[in-house]
Amino acid sequence: MPRRPPGKASTMAISFRQIENAAFGVKTLEEQLEYQKRLNNITNRIHSATDTNEILLNLHPEILGFFDVERITVYVVDGIRKQIVSRFKTGGEIEEIRVPVGNESISGFCAATGRVINILDAYDAGELSRISRAMKFDSSWDRRTGFRTRQVLAAPITHNRCLLGVLQLMNKRDRGAFTAEDEGAAQDIAKVLGAVFFRNQKVAKRQKGTRFDYLVANGIISGRDLEEAMSRARTVKKTTEALLISDFKVLKEDIGRSLSEFYNTRFIPYDERMVFPGRLLKNLKAGYLRNNLFMPVEQDGDRVAVSMENPASLPARDAIRRSVAAKEFEYCVSLRDDILSMINLFFDIRRSHMLPGAGNIEDILGRLENRGEEHDEKVEGFNEEDGVIVQLVNKMIVDAYNRSASDIHIEPRQGNAD
Repeated sequence: MPRRPPGKASTMAISFRQIENAAFGVKTLEEQLEYQKRLNNITNRIHSATDTNEILLNLHPEILGFFDVERITVYVVDGIRKQIVSRFKTGGEIEEIRVPVGNESISGFCAATGRVINILDAYDAGELSRISRAMKFDSSWDRRTGFRTRQVLAAPITHNRCLLGVLQLMNKRDRGAFTAEDEGAAQDIAKVLGAVFFRNQKVAKRQKGTRFDYLVANGIISGRDLEEAMSRARTVKKTTEALLISDFKVLKEDIGRSLSEFYNTRFIPYDERMVFPGRLLKNLKAGYLRNNLFMPVEQDGDRVAVSMENPASLPARDAIRRSVAAKEFEYCVSLRDDILSMINLFFDIRRSHMLPGAGNIEDILGRLENRGEEHDEKVEGFNEEDGVIVQLVNKMIVDAYNRSASDIHIEPRQGNAD
């Protein structure tokens, strides 16, 4: 009987073992080390982050890739209402999700029991009932969004046995089941999130305040009047800011200062002379901006300034990053009504009432007066001539846009240098 060449048997054995490992999802030592390295990188970055909101935005693509899933949702506990509420979630829908803590839902059961829940098919009533007879899957979110939930892995976010939220992963891209290794990794990430959430809660308690503190601290409005304004705003379904302006005669500038201090960012009010933001609006729809309440307004190199009602909103920031092409963002604050006015201004650009009575460019140029030496001094803020110049720029952009021009070139010509 012919003998095998030296080393042939061992080579064949390794090959069969590799095939068997691949078939049963067993990782090689090299793959296990790489898996652990990626997991450690995620947990270390979360643990060392000073801004949890920013780290969730930056890390979520990496977490999705690590687990090879389509979506992730991070819930936090609303202890007053005994619910968990989505603090961050991927997907195109910005709508907040609230789930009662209890046995009736997957994430609610995870929060109530502190158990890791691994579901192969969320629509399989038999699989859900084997975990809890009361458990059901709320498919209304799928019907509203068009997303089809399949596999679900939920892990409780805790610190010192105190429930702080739930980490939920959905839909393995290979349509397979979540593994025991996935469960362990989800628990590791949830544990680090728990420590960071607890740390942030302690900081928030020391710095607790409202976005209207500046108004009260400076005697612009009393605390009692502010409470009345907030209560009345809920009744008439208006923003507190709008009601403070209309009913309590608070100046928009003072509200802007208060919001700016609270969110530690720039306040951008609506101005009908705002310059059209051009390419920033490419591929954006007015309805999408209204639903998400943001508006890109300025660009300076790679940095884009965006007006938002709530610059701290993670879902809104995520929507901005997915829809506006920029390397860096400045999240500014604006009143809701002002954001809607900006959207109307920039997206009604083809309508004749956008520049009422503006006339043609020659008419606008005629309004620029040669005022002589008394206007040589620079005056702070806008004067009448500045407004005409802005109107001229807007008119040029509107005309170019309506003619589908790709660029605007301004050529200097010889004339009086004075």
